[in-house]
Amino acid sequence: MGNGNDSAMKPTIMILGCEHLANPGADTFNTRMDNVLAPKRQAEIEQIVQRLKGFSPTKIALEIDAQRFDAEVQANYQGYLNGTYALKRGEGDQIGSASRSSSGIERYTALIIFRRMTPSGLKMSIW
Repeated sequence: MGNGNDSAMKPTIMILGCEHLANPGADTFNTRMDNVLAPKRQAEIEQIVQRLKGFSPTKIALEIDAQRFDAEVQANYQGYLNGTYALKRGEGDQIGSASRSSSGIERYTALIIFRRMTPSGLKMSIW
């Protein structure tokens, strides 16, 4: 049996899922996305970022292929902090970079999702 302090040792995890804000049309199901760079959408994204900041994250994971894109994503983020990179439409930039900077997180954690079709349907593996 535990000593009553077991809950202090368990991490709290928040998972935020969203549509691809810069939908490239490459998903199984594609949605129409209006301009997330418009002032109205930017205000909504800022509300999300502020609420995420209240959660006090210690890590932020992005769905990226780390072998192919990690260096680019990290360089873009440094450029954003230095004022030399303008955030693009994607959720990694719009929500990830803004949340990361407001929380003081230095690096993203890569979260890769592999999808494959099987006879029984779509199977997903998260790494």
